[in-house]
Amino acid sequence: MEEIKRLREMMKSYTAADEDFDSDMNHGIKKPSLAKYHEGSKRIHLPKNFEKILQNNNFYQLLTERKSCRKYSYDTISLQELSYLLYATQGVKKVIKDQTATLRNVPSGGAIHPFETYIYANNVSGLEEGLYHYLPIEHELEQLIIADSFKKTISEAFLGQTFLTEAPVSFYWSILPYRCEWKYASKAHRVALMDLGCICQTLYLAAESIACGTCMVGAYDQEMADTLFGFDTTPGDNKDVEFLLGGAGVGLQ
Repeated sequence: MEEIKRLREMMKSYTAADEDFDSDMNHGIKKPSLAKYHEGSKRIHLPKNFEKILQNNNFYQLLTERKSCRKYSYDTISLQELSYLLYATQGVKKVIKDQTATLRNVPSGGAIHPFETYIYANNVSGLEEGLYHYLPIEHELEQLIIADSFKKTISEAFLGQTFLTEAPVSFYWSILPYRCEWKYASKAHRVALMDLGCICQTLYLAAESIACGTCMVGAYDQEMADTLFGFDTTPGDNKDVEFLLGGAGVGLQ
């Protein structure tokens, strides 16, 4: 019960007890980088002409027809459709504040955006099957792993939820918590979880607009998943720590 009480407190905003709230930003410490890069990886440019792929732009209808979908057709997802979903959920519209913040299609506390997006391409036209990392500023993909065995391991890490890897493409979001801790200190984690909710809902609506379905997943083996993605989970004051926060399968309904 004590742990539950502690987590309930985490959900609360500022109180009188936080009047001495402090952060690295207030101490003039340099802000963390806007995005993560994998040196030497092959890059794939993503198209941005989305008008022809939209099948429904009726916002009210998208809202009311939104639902979780775990069964997908065997049809291929086009690179253009994947590009649209990536841009909708994390694409950068503008870099601001002397290159220290980004405006995107989803909101984030302080325009910080502490998340990284990874995708597993299972049946995407123009992409080899494997794991990729999204570069939101450049709107490109980094090719990370090309291996069929990776698919089986993802399913194991996500506790047998095979619809993720049976989908034409699956999304995985990691967080680098120091990006938001730099500004919000102990309140950063509350803000970050609100941000992730915005990303997930946007994926649902964007998927619906191109006749696709999706389902967010938050149940997985944390240690196995983090090891699989090669994240630095060293405990302590590690400012580069990264860990998985969820995934989602996407495919045509």
